[in-house]
Amino acid sequence: MRTWIVRIIAVIVLYLLGSFALPYVQSKKGQVQRRQDLIIKLAAQRKWDAVTQMLTTDYEDQWSMSREDSVELAKELLQGFLVLNIDWTTAEITVNENVAKVRGHAKLSGSGVGFSQHIIDLVNTLNEPWVFTWRTDGWKPDDWKLLSLRNTELGGPLPVDAVRRGTTK
Repeated sequence: MRTWIVRIIAVIVLYLLGSFALPYVQSKKGQVQRRQDLIIKLAAQRKWDAVTQMLTTDYEDQWSMSREDSVELAKELLQGFLVLNIDWTTAEITVNENVAKVRGHAKLSGSGVGFSQHIIDLVNTLNEPWVFTWRTDGWKPDDWKLLSLRNTELGGPLPVDAVRRGTTK
């Protein structure tokens, strides 16, 4: 009986060590993919404080929005959703030293009020990939922070008022 208890404890200890050590032995691409998946999950759950912590303090997107401005806009645009699912498909990850780019496509589904359906339609009709640029300034896997976000199909300045009215296209 004691041998089984020792074996079970050994398996649990090995599992826990593996769970905590795995991110440290992953490739940079694996670390970035993990962070990418996490930020998409947090955005879908609308956990804005956690999303904000995943952005660099010098974050700036193609619409010249700061970290705080971009999170506030996302919060405003997604507040009408009762249910929001974001299906992210990574097409490519490139890593150059401490900077990584993740290109991929997002498909939204869910339900809500206000202009929720318009946001779903807008995102789901984009053909160009989203490009997330990540940077790490440390050695830990969780040191990867989002530096910028782009989608060339959305063009220059984001027509925020048009998005709010549901008339972007």
